Amino acid sequence: MKYLFLPSNCKQFKKTWVILAGGGSVRFGKATKALALLKGLSLVQRVVIAGQQQADHVYLNVHTGLASNERHESLETSEESKTRALDLKAYQALGVPLLEELPPFHQGPLGGMASAWQQLSDDWLLFSPCDSPFLPTNLYVKLQQALQAGTMPLAVVHDGERMQPLYCLMHRSLLASLQNAITEGQLSVKRWIAGEDHVEVDFSDQASSFVNINTPQDLAKIEGTMLLISKH
Repeated sequence: MKYLFLPSNCKQFKKTWVILAGGGSVRFGKATKALALLKGLSLVQRVVIAGQQQADHVYLNVHTGLASNERHESLETSEESKTRALDLKAYQALGVPLLEELPPFHQGPLGGMASAWQQLSDDWLLFSPCDSPFLPTNLYVKLQQALQAGTMPLAVVHDGERMQPLYCLMHRSLLASLQNAITEGQLSVKRWIAGEDHVEVDFSDQASSFVNINTPQDLAKIEGTMLLISKH
């Protein structure tokens, strides 16, 4: 099977980027990690900006429950319900279309990827997480170039030390495999990728661009580093 791109200068070619923001932010405490501020901009807003600089269309995969009329009233407090509503409002303010997580819920990044494929008609989607505020400006084009031979359905970032499975450019033909993995409860993105034909793309000279923020302590550390850099 050939997995062909149209030439990047072809008018019919559209680059589409999906930001995965449907996780539970468990290690970030009660706050919604994607909306945490870093130097005045939320983490997800920084990723949206990176996507808009490189792609024609940017979408945000979320699980607010409200956008899909999912019922939570019996399970959550009024404060939690208020937080959900505020989160949805903040996501909508970013100005990019939302892709609400589809059932089955709480399936991690694989669930977000599968949900995106079911709501979009593109042949190729680039996925990235919402908590990496320093993405390289050549992320899309470099992954695309690695797939020009048309022999692979998937290109994944490698930072020189390890594969970064959440930064990938994927062909629609992999949707069925994604859904099978979810059905079987095999939710590790890294393990799923290892079982598929893929190419790992060397970003070792930009490894720091893929730092992600998991905890409030991570955020404070990065803020401190940015402050030091700005003083020099």
